[in-house]
Amino acid sequence: MNKRPTTSQEPGALKRLRAASPSYSYLVLLLVLLLQPEPNEARILHKRSIIENGCRGNYVPTFEQYYYKLDRFCEECYLLYRDPAISKQCPKDCFRNEVFRACIQALMLETQMKGIDKMINVLAG
Repeated sequence: MNKRPTTSQEPGALKRLRAASPSYSYLVLLLVLLLQPEPNEARILHKRSIIENGCRGNYVPTFEQYYYKLDRFCEECYLLYRDPAISKQCPKDCFRNEVFRACIQALMLETQMKGIDKMINVLAG
């Protein structure tokens, strides 16, 4: 007979949490909706980024997925060091540079280098 305590029996913090939950949920939902970029705008920006970073390989269905995965490594590296130069230098020359290699080492992804090199080769052409 496990009964859930009524609101009068709940601790004060739990009462406040239950009372505040709906407003926080709406606030989070509103923030998520407001921060979403326009779908076409984001896609155009990313295609431009791919070309600007020197990735002009043969377009295959996984081309963009590879780019976004490698770019995510650069983002993680930036978050690790908080150095703006990393976010600019890491994807340059289609991820074929020393900054990207250093990021892979910093993120401890050396065991995945064979797959990473394959993705870079597809992107670079």
